[in-house]
Amino acid sequence: MEIFEEVLLDMDRHFRLQNKRILLLIDNTPSHFDLNYYPLEDEMEDLESTSTGTSCNG
Repeated sequence: MEIFEEVLLDMDRHFRLQNKRILLLIDNTPSHFDLNYYPLEDEMEDLESTSTGTSCNG
């Protein structure tokens, strides 16, 4: 059994014992982040300039 299945079954048992129901919404969108992505130097400069809190709206 995979780890994810084990965790889900444990959660299910836990909440069933409490007579509770939950909604478990799992978002598996790959667009969140890429662990193997390394930005180029120009991209890093862009990220640093936008993270200073200055508005791009002028």
